[in-house]
Formats: sequence, C-alpha cells, structure tokens
Amino acid sequence: MWGSAPAAAAPAVKNGDEFFAGQSRRYIEDTFGGSLPHFLASFIGGSKLSGKQAEELVRLINEHTEG
Repeated sequence: MWGSAPAAAAPAVKNGDEFFAGQSRRYIEDTFGGSLPHFLASFIGGSKLSGKQAEELVRLINEHTEG
C-alpha cells in the first residue's frame, strides 16, 4: 500500500535552480541538438555582447572546461 513504501523510494524533490537547469538542458538538447555554441549564437542573434558579458562567459567556460 501507499504507506508501506520506504522513504528512499520517493522521488527526489529538486529546488527551483535544479529544476530550471534541467529544463534549460532539455531545451538546448531538443532545439539545438545539444549544441551550446549553436544555442548561444541563436540567443545572441545579431547583437553585440558587452565586455562584461563576454568576460563572464569566458569565466564560466574556464570554470566548466574538462581537463
């Protein structure tokens, strides 16, 4: 019955950040074939990044680069 299942069997509850991160990854996978560069190119469109935005992207890339 419902009350007899162990607590560990219940699905994990995600916080808002984890939920939206998963949704974002799924969108990029479904829409851009998982290509983050294609997503960024589409997101930026014909506009220019500010120096601060470019620096932040470089910092994020450096923090999350394998190797």
